[in-house]
Amino acid sequence: MATNGNDESGSRPGDRPGWATRFFAWLRDAPLDRRPTLADLITGAFSFLEEQYGFRRGEVVDRSMYTTVTWVTDTSQVRVSVDQREGAEVDVACREPRPGVQGYGLFTIRHFREHGSLAGIRAAAKARRRPRTWSEELEQLASDLQAHAPDILKGDFSLFDALDEECRAQVASRAARQKGRQ
Repeated sequence: MATNGNDESGSRPGDRPGWATRFFAWLRDAPLDRRPTLADLITGAFSFLEEQYGFRRGEVVDRSMYTTVTWVTDTSQVRVSVDQREGAEVDVACREPRPGVQGYGLFTIRHFREHGSLAGIRAAAKARRRPRTWSEELEQLASDLQAHAPDILKGDFSLFDALDEECRAQVASRAARQKGRQ
């Protein structure tokens, strides 16, 4: 049983079991001849969406080189995609009609929150280092989503308005530079 105040999962009382604990519990109960798929890894890493935010798991597409798992609420949608050639990404979208862009990628949201603008986002994307395993990358993305988008996961899309404004300003600036070159 539990020892030293820890439950059987090894977490402290009151803590939510971590992704690894949930995954290995799933693995323990999985048939012995079945290895976890990318869809299983994605579902394990992002299970907090269902547990903490009331999302429902929607469409799961699991092909040989591309896997996508989608979660939805009445107001929001989160799509986690893994392309085995390109890497993993998370897109967060508003399901209700709104002016401007319906959704943004987690990398864009995180960059905007950290820097206050989208300046330098291309350089940051090129410099981004990817973890060595899918499990590590998905765990990092799940952690980033919890840290940088809790308001969006609760249905508050005010950040999207700021991102829309920033995108319009960048497009206008780029157009002005192009016009000046002609």
